[in-house]
Amino acid sequence: MPHTALIPEQGTLRRIARTTRRPPRYAAWVRVTVKVKPSSGRREVVTEQDGTLVVYLKAAPENGKANAELIASLARHFHVTQSNISIIRGATSRSKVVDVRTL
Repeated sequence: MPHTALIPEQGTLRRIARTTRRPPRYAAWVRVTVKVKPSSGRREVVTEQDGTLVVYLKAAPENGKANAELIASLARHFHVTQSNISIIRGATSRSKVVDVRTL
């Protein structure tokens, strides 16, 4: 819905159309089941035969450090930015469900 604004140099009210948000440029998302192994001493993403990802992390599961490292590792693995990764279920669990937005 347009709103009105005062244009100082003209001294009149004009209707200015609000900019609408563009639809996201991401065409698809992938929901992935992830098993997290924190404090494992290495950073690695391994795919099991059933399609589950096992992510080995160096960070300890304290204060969200392991989740932050998980998001960074998955972003590198899927070649997307970290803002395109979101934990859907299991924020405090070692078994998680993660959404990955892709092009």
